[in-house]
Order: sequence, then structure tokens, then C-alpha cells
Amino acid sequence: MANEILTAYETKYNANREIAVFHGKIDKDKLSLLHKFMIKVVKVPVGDFRKWDEINAWAKDIAETLKKEGIG
Repeated sequence: MANEILTAYETKYNANREIAVFHGKIDKDKLSLLHKFMIKVVKVPVGDFRKWDEINAWAKDIAETLKKEGIG
């Protein structure tokens, strides 16, 4: 579905957009018992792994691009 939306956007605005994937955050205190069990079994690291400098730089770049195109 996401690819279809991106393709429709690219077609409509004749623009390619970067797709970025960022690490997230797992707060064990906010998880259900089942989710706690699942992360323990799979040995998922718990914590906040977001890199805000990278996220903000990516968002700023997108905003500047949209402004240049008269979209934002």
C-alpha cells in the first residue's frame, strides 16, 4: 500500500521521494505482559534508539524540498 501511495504521489507531482527508516524506542514499562514475553524470547534490545539529529535533518530536507516545489 505504501508503495502505491508513493507511486501515485510521484506521478502526480513528477517527483521522487526518499524513504527513510529510523530506529525506534521500546519502553518495557508500557508493554503488555505478552509483548514483554515476546521481546524477551526474541532477545530484542530495549531502549530508545532514535537518532534525533538524523530524523530532524531528514525532515528538514523534505520540508525544504516541498517549499521549493510550492507544495509546503
